[in-house]
Amino acid sequence: MLRRSGHGQQRIRQRHRRKGIEVKIGEDGILVDVYVVVEYGIRIRAVAESIQNSVKFHIERTLGQPVKAVNVYVQGLRMTEEEKEVKSKK
Repeated sequence: MLRRSGHGQQRIRQRHRRKGIEVKIGEDGILVDVYVVVEYGIRIRAVAESIQNSVKFHIERTLGQPVKAVNVYVQGLRMTEEEKEVKSKK
C-alpha cells in the first residue's frame, strides 16, 4: 500500500492495513467503511462506486434506515503471477 507524502510515496506497513467492513450507527444515519484489495487492471473508481451503491441499497432496504456514507478504501492491488512476470520483464 502506498500513500502520498511531501517526499513522494511511502510504503505503509502491513500492520496499518485494515480488513473488512466497519459500521457506525448514529442518530443521523449509518456510516460504513469498506476495505478492499482490487485486482490489477480493474478500474478502481468503477469498483468503488459499485461497492458504495450496492452497500447503501442493501442496508437501506434491509434496515429501513438512511445510510449517511459508504467509504471505500483500496488497501492494495492484487496481481496474478502472469502479470507479475510481464511487469518484471519490462
